[in-house]
Amino acid sequence: MVYSNARILLAPVAERSAGALIAVDADDLVIGATRSARLALGITSESLARGLLAADILGDPARAREDLDDAERSVLQRAMARTGGNVSA
Repeated sequence: MVYSNARILLAPVAERSAGALIAVDADDLVIGATRSARLALGITSESLARGLLAADILGDPARAREDLDDAERSVLQRAMARTGGNVSA
């Protein structure tokens, strides 16, 4: 499987385009898209090669404006959740 480690998401244009799926990696970058998603969202091979933020495609303005402090806070929150709040783990 080409995108076995990616999250497969239904693009927000699914009402107009059946099967509009995008593959998102662990860094929240779009790494692939079905033909219908590419057409509906204007995704090109060049934009995928440059790095395309999933927040930009999915229309999540809060995540699109995320700065370094927010990103660091998110990483720490996920690490704390994984260890059950144990900071020494």
